[in-house]
Amino acid sequence: MSAVCGVLPRAGETVLVGPSAGPHFSTNYWFRVTGVRASSENGWVYLDGFDPLTDDDTERSLFVRIEGLVIRR
Repeated sequence: MSAVCGVLPRAGETVLVGPSAGPHFSTNYWFRVTGVRASSENGWVYLDGFDPLTDDDTERSLFVRIEGLVIRR
């Protein structure tokens, strides 16, 4: 397994989201991506998905900076 930084994730991938992905994230955590939506802000996107490490299967949307993501591939 490898990690890729600063690349747009694809549906089905798991990304590490943390302070480098946006000032509104205070800690690092894994996020399973189910969809990626464009943003009007250059370098930022909306990620749809859920936290694979919890029993909570509620889908969420995160506003993130692409450069700050670490993708597990």
